[in-house]
Amino acid sequence: MTNIEKNSEYSVAIVGLGRIGLQMELDEKRVKPATHFGSYCHNPRISKLFLIDNDSETLDKARNAAEKLGVTKPIEFISDYSELHRIKPDILVVATNPESHREILVFGVPFVKAIICEKPIATNVVDAEYMVDICEKYGVLLVMDYCRRFLPVIWQCKEMIESGVIGEVRHMSGLYTAGIMNSGSHLIDMLRCLNGNIKKINCSEKTGYSCPDGDVNLNAILTFDNGSYGFLQSSEAKDYAIFDINVYGSKGMISISNFGFVATIKNAETCKTFGGYKELSETKVIDNNSKVSMWGNLASHVIECLDSGLKISDKSSGADGFESVKLVLELINRSEH
Repeated sequence: MTNIEKNSEYSVAIVGLGRIGLQMELDEKRVKPATHFGSYCHNPRISKLFLIDNDSETLDKARNAAEKLGVTKPIEFISDYSELHRIKPDILVVATNPESHREILVFGVPFVKAIICEKPIATNVVDAEYMVDICEKYGVLLVMDYCRRFLPVIWQCKEMIESGVIGEVRHMSGLYTAGIMNSGSHLIDMLRCLNGNIKKINCSEKTGYSCPDGDVNLNAILTFDNGSYGFLQSSEAKDYAIFDINVYGSKGMISISNFGFVATIKNAETCKTFGGYKELSETKVIDNNSKVSMWGNLASHVIECLDSGLKISDKSSGADGFESVKLVLELINRSEH
């Protein structure tokens, strides 16, 4: 396939204009862009936006937000995603509830060049596998919005782990709130991204912490292909939100905090308190907290893939989405038996 000129412009349709689709762009505390809409509304590579939602009140909020944010690009507001066959956008963003992901993706895939799908990709493995397969059949790029995969700090940590900076990985621990499908799926994906395939779920147990309707919180013990262990722990979102990962190696550890924006590297050094021991000592901090937009980087990645003709994302592919939801569903199943 011939590469597309780097100055080509693309059109974008966003189906689902809720929090991640558009509304969080109005949160003054968040690094901008903070949503799919924000990633494209001022992007010079985007020629036109199609904002789609079947709720009239949500569409009105989108109109008001676009005006408040000073968007000058052409925008068409649409109430039914079936209009995708008419508008034929280059990029389709599926930002609705997971139950509707398959329906929208399957309908839209013949008319687009790339699809960004919110996590989880689907609510069952049959739908997830079919969605990945149909995108491959049509030659459509499928990118999962596992948003932390678009933070430079995560790839720096992955490179340090793979190059042996902290030695052989012994085990990992991850702490999350607000449901295994909602937030825990991000954590499962990050564990896979940093330490490779998870081959076994040793145990999984439900907790009583609060979460969105239809979701559950779980604690679990995992085994990776490399023989290391993973410990998945949930906490109470009503107390505070948290998304932390600790990777323990034979020579040190990496601690990822602040929802994935900050990494602290600690090396094993001679203990200052007790003779004959080593202790972990902080040696480096990587902080992306105040300057990096996950969604801006996601949008840039998709545009770069389209420019180059790449059909499978090397950062967050449909296969990554399938593997993560398969593991989450297995965790839920194990907790019920």
